[in-house]
Amino acid sequence: MKKIKQLILVCSLFLIGVTFNNAIYGQCCDNCPQDLPDGDSQIFNVFVVDDAATPDNECEVTVDELGLNFTHQYIADLNITVISPCGNSAILIGDGAVGSGSGPTDDSAWNINFVDGAAAPDPNLPAVFDVQDADWGTNTTYTGTYNPNTGTIAGLNCPGGNCGAWEFVVEDVTGSDSGVFTDFGLSSGGAGLNCTSVMPACAIFNDLTTAPAAPTFVDAACAADGITLNPGSIDYAGTTCPAGATLQYSSDGGATWGITPVTYDDAMAITVDVRCLCDEDGMTVSPPASITTNPGVCVAIPSCTIDAVGEAVSACDDGGTDMDPADDTAIVTIDPAGTFDDGAGNTSPLAGTYTVTGLPTTTMGTFGTAVTETVPADAASYTITISYTDPNDPNVVCTAMATITAPASCSNAMNPPLVIMDPCNCTNGLDLDMDGQNEFALETITVSGGDGNYSIQAVSVSGLFDATGAALTEADLAINAMGVVETTSGGMVYVDGLASVPYSIIVEDGTGATVSQTGNICAPCPAPPMNDIPTLSEWGLITLALLLMSFGAVKMAVGSVALNGVGSTNIPMPGGQSFRLPFDSVLFRRVFQFTGVVALIGFAICFALYGAIFLADIIGVAIAGPVFAYLIHLLILLEKNNK
Repeated sequence: MKKIKQLILVCSLFLIGVTFNNAIYGQCCDNCPQDLPDGDSQIFNVFVVDDAATPDNECEVTVDELGLNFTHQYIADLNITVISPCGNSAILIGDGAVGSGSGPTDDSAWNINFVDGAAAPDPNLPAVFDVQDADWGTNTTYTGTYNPNTGTIAGLNCPGGNCGAWEFVVEDVTGSDSGVFTDFGLSSGGAGLNCTSVMPACAIFNDLTTAPAAPTFVDAACAADGITLNPGSIDYAGTTCPAGATLQYSSDGGATWGITPVTYDDAMAITVDVRCLCDEDGMTVSPPASITTNPGVCVAIPSCTIDAVGEAVSACDDGGTDMDPADDTAIVTIDPAGTFDDGAGNTSPLAGTYTVTGLPTTTMGTFGTAVTETVPADAASYTITISYTDPNDPNVVCTAMATITAPASCSNAMNPPLVIMDPCNCTNGLDLDMDGQNEFALETITVSGGDGNYSIQAVSVSGLFDATGAALTEADLAINAMGVVETTSGGMVYVDGLASVPYSIIVEDGTGATVSQTGNICAPCPAPPMNDIPTLSEWGLITLALLLMSFGAVKMAVGSVALNGVGSTNIPMPGGQSFRLPFDSVLFRRVFQFTGVVALIGFAICFALYGAIFLADIIGVAIAGPVFAYLIHLLILLEKNNK
């Protein structure tokens, strides 16, 4: 009775799903079902028209879901593409190819939906509809919701409205397999659109799927003084409708339409919409086209021009240290000039604040007053941009650009400069507490460069240690003939191997020139590997021991082996003298269940101790568990027989 109730529940849910889906299917195809093409292509038309009896304008609603109901013997043959009235398209079912796919789909039906962002199609099938790799089968009904194979449902919607001819293009890439197109439909917010597959009364319906050409506007011209307006006009010469349709006009955003052309109003800007209306049904319309006229006012348009940047660069200044190029600088001077034009022929020099970008810092200045910026003397190039915005009119903006080059450094730096290299080595580090992890990593620091006539010495150091873990100072360091930094006693230097604490070192040659280096080790030294619980080889030994114990138990059971102080007896063997392993299926099943519980408890303890369960132990328990259960079962048999 319980299974019957479950079956009734499943069937009820299936019928509910079919009822919901059919709200989308069927409202568009009134001449279905139709046979699908075999080795050919076919177009199924869907015509969306406005239903005057409903309050919603069907042309303005957004299509967000498509439904298909069809069957096919080999779905990998199919490509199904949907094309909206404005030419937008999406491939619902695609990637069909001869000799490929998931195999036959005889007696299978697809009663499915397509939406954007579908996450739960039929079980074990991808969210994106795929005829190649999906696990389709025979004698199955699919009712899931899928993403299109290519493109989106939202991308099908037309800017001018969705009324017009929608096309479902079905292509069968090879012969021998066929199918039936049962029905299909369009939906907005779960409600079906007013659509049909029967051509409406208007014979030119397909010609109204695109908007007519927009009218053009002839700009109003201004007189020489920039004030007097010569009115403009609207030109409809290029805007026509196909035969059987009438051009309509609207000047209120499409709220009302008429057949009288809208004229230009020179007092204000207006938007003019045009569309084509089908004469035969007086209802089917094309998407609209529109233009917006220019305001009917002539005004002077001011502008500005930066005529000169006025850039200059000073000579290099060594900062008073002729041996240190780091403080060498130069001064960039900017003194721009420009012209303001009020649009009526009147000009004046630019005045106000300008902005200088492209230098190390952004600088503000005022026209008529030069600004300066200090830059490093390193021969670097700078692209400078001068920007000005009229404080009275933010639309008046002008810019100018220039490129300057700073002078080269003028101090006598070491040639070549000092270079420090610092590869780290965690493997050869120090493990002072003998816990298997190196607290310090070996750091090889090599100093090269400088004039060979000068000595090189460390003048500052931090973060370096000797072989005892004691911090080193510059007095503890020496640089050998190969340029390697070491302790004064010839020992190697180390860095922190646990926290990646940066070290720093500054060296100086005989001229007083210095170079510094700051480094981090590659990464904290690795901790020793965690001891594993019994490995697969250890489980092999455990299994061997259990087998030997089982053999001994069998020997005792069937060979009448006498133990000290214990009488011996045989376990009766089926078949007389023929040898068979002792086995009690009921007893073994109970012992095996007990063994499984013990194994689970063991895994729980291991996970609590190690934070992981290892594959080797899973394999070992799988092999040793049955042997252990059989051994216990033998011992119980032996005990029962002795009694």
